[in-house]
Order: sequence, then C-alpha cells, then structure tokens
Amino acid sequence: MSPRVPAVLFAALVTVILLARLGGAPVPPVPPAPPSTEVAAPLPAASPVRTRPRVEQLPGVTGAPSGTPTMDLEATLAVRRRILREGDRVYLDSLLATTDSTLVRWRDRTRQPLRVYFVVDTGMPGWSPDAVVVAVAGMSRWSGNAAGVGLERTDDSARADITVRFVSAVIADSTYGVTELNWDGDGTAHRATIRLAMQQTDSGPPLPREVRARVAAHEFGHALGLPHSGSFRDLMYRTARIEGPSRRDQATLQLLYAVPPGPLRTP
Repeated sequence: MSPRVPAVLFAALVTVILLARLGGAPVPPVPPAPPSTEVAAPLPAASPVRTRPRVEQLPGVTGAPSGTPTMDLEATLAVRRRILREGDRVYLDSLLATTDSTLVRWRDRTRQPLRVYFVVDTGMPGWSPDAVVVAVAGMSRWSGNAAGVGLERTDDSARADITVRFVSAVIADSTYGVTELNWDGDGTAHRATIRLAMQQTDSGPPLPREVRARVAAHEFGHALGLPHSGSFRDLMYRTARIEGPSRRDQATLQLLYAVPPGPLRTP
C-alpha cells in the first residue's frame, strides 16, 4: 500500500497536471465588470409642491368639536367632491383651478328676496327713458330660478342689496357691463353694484335694447354669485350670446346655493 499523500500536496499536484494539459498557460483572471453607463440625472432645485389630501386618508373626526381644522378641511373636500361629481352639468369646477377660489353667495335669500335699486340719471349723456325698463327685463330672466333666490325692485337705496348704475359708453375693452360683488371671508355676499353701458361710445348710437337686456341678465348672474361659464351655450359665457339662463346656468346656481359658501382651497 502506498503512503498517504497530504491534502495540500495532493492539491498542488492536481494543479500541476492541469497546467501541463493546458499547455502550461496560466488561466487569466476574470476582468471586472465595466462601470454602468447610466448616470442618474441631477435632481431639480427644490420647488414648492402642492398636494391634495384624500378624504379617506384623514383620521376619524367622531366627537371632534365643530370648527376644528380637520372638520373644516373635510367639509371643504366634501364640497369639492360634490362639485366634481356634477361634471359638465355645472361649471363651478372652474373655481377649483385657482388657489384662492371661493364660493360666494347670499345667505338666507330663498325666503327674503334680494332688493335691487336702479339709479335714474336723466342728466347722463345718452340716457334713454327705457334704460331701467330694459335692465328690469334682464333681471326678470332670473325669476323662478332653480335656487329659489328672489329679486325685487326697491325705491329705497339705503336698503338695497344690489345697486344698478348706468354709464354712457362702453366701460373698457368692449365691456358692456361689469359687476362688483362684495363679500366677507366666509364667502357671504353683502352687496353688489352693477354698471351697464347705454351706448358704444359717448357720441355713438345706443346699444340695441336686446343687447342691453342680455348684458343685464348676465350681470345679474354675477350678482347672484355665478362665475363665467366656458360654454357659449350658457348665459354666463364671457360674451353672452343667449337671452336668458340655460339649464346649465340654472343647475350651477342651484348647486351654488345647496353647498356652504367659503374658500375651496386646500393645503
């Protein structure tokens, strides 16, 4: 029996035999993998990012007192969801595109009509005796509106909610009418002033009666709280083309008075 070969000597012997069979050439080492050619793009400079929290992610508010930030945020999100759910049927969603968007409307005016005072200025250039008659006709196109908000004429300027004034010529940039609506921080309207043009220029011909009535109807829509519509089929389109409120105008006004007023912005 041959003597036993130590393990280290045996391994060396196997290596010698393999190298002899391979022609004695040492086995080259495996080269390292080449570096990746994908370079991470540098991150842009820090910029403010607005996020819109989902209401499902909010903690429960059971037992929370009314008026807490969580309650306010949940109420705001509920109004936003309702507006978005209405889709193209209404156009209040146009307010959601602005950070300071606010729903503005009159409070508790379904029981007490809004009082409207028309300023008579017979000394104004271009004054026409039918100026008030035409403006009242425009106002009456909101009679029986879907929100149930009434409009009635008053002769007491001190008690008026809405004041209508007339100007002799186009106000600016071919604008035939403009409305200033004043409201407080929670979106409650307190007073409005409507200005209606009588003619295109100081010395030009008067605007047609139907144009003036249509402009008046459009401005009364703003006085009620409606924004502009993006559809020319609505009276509240930026350049009104129809005589009175469309079904979409009515649905938008109804929704406006069905939800609480106030800001719609979220953190």
